[in-house]
Amino acid sequence: MIKSAVLFFFFISALIMPAYLYCEDVPAQARLMQASGTVSEVDPVGSVIVLNAMTGGGAFEAVRFAVSESTKMTQGTEDIFIDDIDIGDSVVIEYYINSSGDYVAVRVTDDNIANNQM
Repeated sequence: MIKSAVLFFFFISALIMPAYLYCEDVPAQARLMQASGTVSEVDPVGSVIVLNAMTGGGAFEAVRFAVSESTKMTQGTEDIFIDDIDIGDSVVIEYYINSSGDYVAVRVTDDNIANNQM
């Protein structure tokens, strides 16, 4: 009986795990890229930062990045939140492109340290 329960557990796990892993975007398995530029839009409710970034051809293009709770955001040595990023800030974003084609921010570094000084 125990042998049947163990085999059943492994069978179910074998069916569920591939589906779970396929649906989950795992940044460690994705190719990380980097973009830098000036923030043109911040949407804390929609968890989006729009960056005017230079493209390979030398032109600037508005690029939309999704931000999640796992996105690491810093300004100098301080951890910040999306609300702390202002339009016009110079930022560097490390990101990957998920299976839906969305640009997902893994790390956002705000170079405008003056924003946090009182």
